[in-house]
Amino acid sequence: MAALTDGDPATYWATDDGVTEASVVVDFGKPTTFNSVDVREHLPLGQRVEAFTVEAWENGDWVKLADGTSIGNRRLLWLKPVTAERMRFRVSKAAAAPAISELGAYAEPVAPSGS
Repeated sequence: MAALTDGDPATYWATDDGVTEASVVVDFGKPTTFNSVDVREHLPLGQRVEAFTVEAWENGDWVKLADGTSIGNRRLLWLKPVTAERMRFRVSKAAAAPAISELGAYAEPVAPSGS
């Protein structure tokens, strides 16, 4: 999991070959407010993710924040501000074992208009 947050695009988190559904939980260690999620695939292995969901742990349950159908080089998801101790990134469909090079949650001052 450290490869997801090390800032090095050459490292990545991946499932075993043949595993096309998986999830990873980021534990912030304390309530953390964020309104954007940044995720990147490790493109030297190809674009693999076909469907994903981002969730927050709220009141003892996972609550969906956003979902998407592809990631590619970079996918930025703009959210309503949420405060949570944990965030889960879940791949529900992939053409091959998912390989994710970066995953981050950020509190941006203002989301772009139209988001």
